[in-house]
Amino acid sequence: MDNLAVKEIFQRLQQSSFRVRFKLNAKDATYLQQRGLPVIMEHGASFIEKRLAPAVPKNDGKQTPWRGHPIFVAQHAMACCCRSCLEKWHHIPKNKPLSSEEQAYILQLLQYWLIDQEKKIHLKMKCIHCSGNSLVFGIMTKRIFSARHAHFFSQLGIGNHQSKRFCQRSR
Repeated sequence: MDNLAVKEIFQRLQQSSFRVRFKLNAKDATYLQQRGLPVIMEHGASFIEKRLAPAVPKNDGKQTPWRGHPIFVAQHAMACCCRSCLEKWHHIPKNKPLSSEEQAYILQLLQYWLIDQEKKIHLKMKCIHCSGNSLVFGIMTKRIFSARHAHFFSQLGIGNHQSKRFCQRSR
């Protein structure tokens, strides 16, 4: 699935008053920031495989907790929490195992939502230029967070030079 289709589905889900209420709480946002998007997506792949992929998942409709992991929140926000929501919003039929393509599609949706959430999060952290606290408004830079978030930054088009924008000393 291409990014345009994911963006269209994301925008359609943003019209749902129920789905738009889901946001990462501080604990989940910190967990996402500390572990990094690639690790969280690995967890997501495991959750999807165990909880959604079977033709008839155990406790379908109740298998995804409301909170406790960024992936769980993303699943509810993107209507990937149960087979009924997958059928209603994404036209993935119930009562058949999810194919690897369908699982990849779900993960792509969850990743898109998590990236959107990361852009919105306001985090306080030490500035690498002046050793003071700088407020980073939803943009985390490679120099602050290291290369393990490279995939996230490449999708946002953020380069190292932009970290100076947030530094007290570089103004």
